[in-house]
Amino acid sequence: MSHLDLDGAAALVLAAARFDWKWRVYDLPKFCRAAGWELVDLWPEGATMQSNLNVEHRSALAYFEGTPRTLMHINLSIAERGQLKSPKILSGFVSELTSILEPELGAPTKARARPSKFASWELHGVILTVRSMHGIVNLTTGNPEDDLRSTL
Repeated sequence: MSHLDLDGAAALVLAAARFDWKWRVYDLPKFCRAAGWELVDLWPEGATMQSNLNVEHRSALAYFEGTPRTLMHINLSIAERGQLKSPKILSGFVSELTSILEPELGAPTKARARPSKFASWELHGVILTVRSMHGIVNLTTGNPEDDLRSTL
């Protein structure tokens, strides 16, 4: 199993950017179909999904809040260092992914090279953040109304 799936990660970020988010629980089955994922489990505070990325850890977690249940964000590992020793591989992955996404999404709204490389796009209806940290690259698909979005 690969640890880096640049094409799959780019397709996923673009699918999330193009999705018509309403930020309700019923978005999850629709997004799973659009992204080629499987909705594995749904519980009052969240959901588990299985991505179609060619990486070892393919589980994504969604988090809900309030009544009615509002979808706050989805987290997924889109690349892993695995046995590769250099953290620069993951920073390079974020750079390459950003270069692929920029023609479609524009320049990131926020970006940083250190201490952990990240790029974030604040789009109409969704915030997408790609971050390299602790041996993985994480994608957070966030609700713009999430008060915690600045910490993601």
